[in-house]
Amino acid sequence: MKVLIIGLGNIGKSHLKSFFLSKYKYEIYLYDKNKIDLKFFTYKKNNINIKILEKFPKSYNFDLVIVSTNSLERFLIIKKILNGNKVKFFIIEKFLFTKINQYKYIQKFLKKKKNVFVNVWGSYLSYLLNLKLDKKKFISVNVKIKQGRLLTNFIHYLDMFCFLTDKKINLKFNFKKKIKSKRKNYSEVIGSFYGKNKFGEIRISSNKKIIHDCIQVNNHNNDYLLIIAKKNKCFLYKNSKLIKSINFPFAYNETSKIFEKFMKKKRNSNIFSNFDFVSQLSRDSLEKILKENKSLRIT
Repeated sequence: MKVLIIGLGNIGKSHLKSFFLSKYKYEIYLYDKNKIDLKFFTYKKNNINIKILEKFPKSYNFDLVIVSTNSLERFLIIKKILNGNKVKFFIIEKFLFTKINQYKYIQKFLKKKKNVFVNVWGSYLSYLLNLKLDKKKFISVNVKIKQGRLLTNFIHYLDMFCFLTDKKINLKFNFKKKIKSKRKNYSEVIGSFYGKNKFGEIRISSNKKIIHDCIQVNNHNNDYLLIIAKKNKCFLYKNSKLIKSINFPFAYNETSKIFEKFMKKKRNSNIFSNFDFVSQLSRDSLEKILKENKSLRIT
């Protein structure tokens, strides 16, 4: 199988590492605008053949293309890859795009492709935790994120909420202050998101005192608490009792599994967020954000 990874930053490298856990044979093509140095990479397996591309690929047939560039570059990258290459499956990083008109343009090309998935982990994490709620009872979700990570991570929690309730959601964004992001050319804020649908509501806010992301869920007589300690594990409590703990689904453990089990074989693909859903969620969020401050840029 032929895989192309565009963008060899931390996320791209993480996707690459996952294929060395696979038993399948892969030809993996790598492309980055900067020179690719694989000295960091110590893995070697006979079923993996890595090829570094000096020029942007054209006239290739790929089973999977992973676009792991920043959001400012992503629009042009996808446009270029669709011009002259054949692609069966896509994995695209969040946050999808930074301009409203880019969503409309790309949707024309990707609308007929059912095998386009976005790397947001809210729905997948809920599936791994086997978190099931009673939709007949009101679901209240309160998410607290470490300050400086709100714009970077809110989409994951909206994805989780929509997976647990319904994909239709009305959003509000409360902007208080723009702050410096750790990523050059991007923004972070002090503020909050609020979402509501017929099954419940979600609040997402940042707090400088938070060490790990915490998700509190109230569903009738049950109180859930999910603590995401990314470098260790995710802990799920129900009514103060620990009921499950799992490793956080980093890309270096999961990407090849997702492709082989769920995308290639088309099983349980509903637990992964497809392009149609995430693009609409991202676009709706972006419209609310830009109404408050047009200079904000989300990575």
